[in-house]
Parts: sequence; C-alpha cells; structure tokens
Amino acid sequence: MADVGRLREALLTSELRTREEAESALDAGQHSDIAQMVGEHLRKWHWMRDRDLLFEPWDTRGRVIETALKTEPHAVMPYEFNLQRNILALSFHFDLAHSSGRALGLNHAARFLHDLNVERENHHVLWLKYSYPLRQLAVEIERRLIAASSLDKGDIFFLQAPELIEAARNLPAPLPSNLVAKVKNRRRGYLIEARLIGPNAEPALPEDDYY
Repeated sequence: MADVGRLREALLTSELRTREEAESALDAGQHSDIAQMVGEHLRKWHWMRDRDLLFEPWDTRGRVIETALKTEPHAVMPYEFNLQRNILALSFHFDLAHSSGRALGLNHAARFLHDLNVERENHHVLWLKYSYPLRQLAVEIERRLIAASSLDKGDIFFLQAPELIEAARNLPAPLPSNLVAKVKNRRRGYLIEARLIGPNAEPALPEDDYY
C-alpha cells in the first residue's frame, strides 16, 4: 500500500488523473520518473490481485495506474494505541478469570488466536504470490479453448482440476457441451453467492461437491 500511495501521489502531482491520461503521457515518452515507478511496482507486485484466481492480477501498466488512482489516501493505523487497548482488555479479562481458575486457559486461547491470525494473513499473501504462475497457465489454456469456441473469459476458473487437465490434454478439441453448461452454471452460482450480480439473476442449479 505504501508503494501504491507513492505512485498515486506522483500521478496526481503530474496532473495525471485518469488511467487514459497517464498511459497516453507515458506512451509519448513523458514523465520518465513515473514510468520507472510503474516498472518497479510491476517488478515487485505484479502477482497481487483481489481474492480468487478469477480476478485479474495487477500485472499490467494500466491496472497498476488504475489501482493507484482509485486508492484513496488514509491515515496510518494507530498500531501502538490498538496494542495498548488490546493488552488492557486482555488483562482485565485475565484478572476476572482468576476466580474461576481459567486465567492460563484464557491467555493460551488469546495467544493461539493471535498466532492463527498471523498465519492466516501469511497464507493469503503466499497464495496470491505463488499461484500467479498457475493462473498464467490456466489463462493460456483458456485462450486456446476460447479459440475453439468453448468458453468465455474467466470461465476457465470454474473447471475442476481433473476437468482442466483433461481439457488441456484434448486441445485443440472443444469442451463437451454438457461440461460447458456446468461451467456456466458454476460461475453463475459463484456470482450470486459472492453478490457480484443482483438477486434477480437466474438461479444456479445445485451441483454435488461444488456449492
């Protein structure tokens, strides 16, 4: 986020307030400092994306610029204040738990929850970073299946692993029509569940072991 903030500040200082303006200026050879910042950002953070594999990574110049311009500045989190407040709250409950003999158990649970939270965040970051090559492979298979008139962009991420392997093995043959129908149904179910489309959308058919 610090890198995104610096890039945003540089873009706005140069009065580049839209993705189109920034890309046009860079294409014209202007603002070499910003071009260098964007290149460095891509080197460090090209694998970053939102949530699932379906969402495109920030691995293009335009996506990086757009992300920077849409990221509103915000105050630094008061980490020290939060730490003091959390220690005070835990101490209060720890003292209350003494009367029931559960103070040590409470302390253990709080430490375990903290450690679990850290590991969850680490796992999320590592998944984003190291699944990037896997996503690129899936996108390449998708490109070939789109050429065979089987899928639309993004559909590839609604194939299950055995189905994806079989599809790659059978290229350039198109996917069976019944499998394409399943993929479309799974995607619709995901979009409804994630509330990315409205509640009036056509409902998805239930599928065992999927959702």
